[in-house]
Amino acid sequence: MTSVERVQRAVEFRTPDRVPIENLCGPDQSDIVMIGATPAFWEWQSAGNSVEECVDDLGCIRRRSEGDGTIGQIIGHPIDTWDKASEYRIHSVPDYYDRVMSQLESVPEDKYIYGDLGNALFCITSLRGLVNFFEDIYLHRSALEDLIDEITDFRASQIEMYAKTRRVHCVAMYDDWAMQTGLMIDPSIWTELFQPAYSSICTVAREYGMHSYIHMCGNPFAITGELIEAGFDILNYEQVKLMSIEHLGNLYAGKITFCLPVDAQSASTKCDEKRFQQEIQLLSQAYKLLGSRDGGFIVKNQGPWSVEQNFDYNECLERAFCAKQH
Repeated sequence: MTSVERVQRAVEFRTPDRVPIENLCGPDQSDIVMIGATPAFWEWQSAGNSVEECVDDLGCIRRRSEGDGTIGQIIGHPIDTWDKASEYRIHSVPDYYDRVMSQLESVPEDKYIYGDLGNALFCITSLRGLVNFFEDIYLHRSALEDLIDEITDFRASQIEMYAKTRRVHCVAMYDDWAMQTGLMIDPSIWTELFQPAYSSICTVAREYGMHSYIHMCGNPFAITGELIEAGFDILNYEQVKLMSIEHLGNLYAGKITFCLPVDAQSASTKCDEKRFQQEIQLLSQAYKLLGSRDGGFIVKNQGPWSVEQNFDYNECLERAFCAKQH
């Protein structure tokens, strides 16, 4: 079974031969490959004092220490005051098509491919600034809704661009709406403002024959049902231990595919093999509660995050999950 078929069968509950693996550190060992991640296109320039800056694809100014390899910290928001909104235009999609096609040249035909949409709607906090965004919910709701509509239209055009490649199987969004204890805004407000926009994005993807994937750190349990209703096919919850996995399974197993890693904050950043193996056991338990022989489960490899790690992270995961033949 090819990786494409394996992942499609898992997501659509059509009995894959084993649990698919999304391996961020070893694409040769991964069933899934990401293309189109815009940070790869940013042009960093020295700003003196051992820092460098860039303007990202949305027009935000970012700063980081020279050569640290991160996406930096946003220090300039393109719509930090609403009087700038009328002049702001999200960068055009065609600029990325040739770059995406170039990336695809090195991706084997049998891989399942994510097309990156970045912070699909959460980017509104980058455009406005987080504090401004919180205020906008109550003070500038109409302007905020107009900006959400503009971003949604832009994401639709990006999906169309991925569809033109004829190789992208899924669009991936990375929107961290949650903190460790729950959403950063009231779930009912999130549902009112953002669920319709996500539904529109997922609908466009479906019309082009693609799945939709969303990543969230923290504890977004309160909107899991709303994400499923919006049309997402894959939920990547990075810190599922913050929730009751049993409760999550009772409510949502069989309704969506869960893509889960070993917790990046508690295990994969450490160098303790015993602790890591314990986390894999918890992940195996999550598979039993959230997945099934029919599918509904993907394992995500986040690490290793430390050069001091003295055991084979990939081997541990593969031994636990690639043996789960159906």
